Amino acid sequence: MTISASSGDQLIHSLRTEQGLQVADPRFGRTTMMGHRRIPDFIVIGSMKCGTTSLHHYLSLHPQVSVSRPKELCFFVGGSSREDNDPPWGNWWRGEDWYRSHFDTRRPACGEVSPAYVGARWGQQTANRMHHMLPDARLILLVREPMARLRSHYLMRRQNADIGMMSFAEYVTDPRHAGDVAYSDYGSQVARILACFPLRSLLVLESADLDHRRAETLARIFAFIGVDPGFRTSAFDRRLFEGRRRCLPSPLGELVLRSPLVRLSERVLPFTVHEQVRNMLIAPFRIAKADLTLPEQIDASLRQRFGAEVALTRRLTRLPLTSLGS
Repeated sequence: MTISASSGDQLIHSLRTEQGLQVADPRFGRTTMMGHRRIPDFIVIGSMKCGTTSLHHYLSLHPQVSVSRPKELCFFVGGSSREDNDPPWGNWWRGEDWYRSHFDTRRPACGEVSPAYVGARWGQQTANRMHHMLPDARLILLVREPMARLRSHYLMRRQNADIGMMSFAEYVTDPRHAGDVAYSDYGSQVARILACFPLRSLLVLESADLDHRRAETLARIFAFIGVDPGFRTSAFDRRLFEGRRRCLPSPLGELVLRSPLVRLSERVLPFTVHEQVRNMLIAPFRIAKADLTLPEQIDASLRQRFGAEVALTRRLTRLPLTSLGS
């Protein structure tokens, strides 16, 4: 759905009215401490393919910050029971004690990074749940030029052998992947958050700034979550993960990626080591690159949609967000 910038206030009002600050699951309270097992002070809520893996790494380097491991807890997504869990990787059914167990720390600030939280299908429910349990949380949203983000999402799906040899044009028009496309709908994401949280609780940052003005951008993030903004380390010079360095598998390479050996490597090895093992195993079974061109009509339709979303994002956040284009 395309949303005009002028409809932003009406959208937020309708979302607030519709949800009525819905009654959340009574299992969850608002206390912030259980011994040292806490609920988080901040959450990086998105968006997919905008640098959240690198940001998780940078946050983990700050001596006053504790970030959850694994990176993506996806706690606020899913059903209330294991049998009724949709999507299946959501962890809401696990309960508050499970969530708190990932934040057993005395450091001044703790948080998590789950870019799936802004997913279109469950985004409003997720925002409701976060507001009920974490009304004072600081939320961070990374945004990137929408078409570049979408191309990166497609390449990730290809690199992970999730969609076979599907072309980019097939991918963006396939209803099964509409949720992937919607991760570029930043205006709608911000509107859902602001239906529950005040603007002062949300920090929207351009991934281009994290790439090219890293020290300044990290200082802003550290100040926002309440830790020393002057902390520096040479490790900030490294970007943890760049998808373009991944090999793109051929059909035989996809079979390798689905093998138990590669799945085990992903679970037990450090991220950077797993990436090296993965690329080494599929090196003989890879293709040079994927065709990322789109038919003119599809390209124009997407750019019109994302243009309206970018305009709405700027209006709601009062930020120029120049790297997002027009």
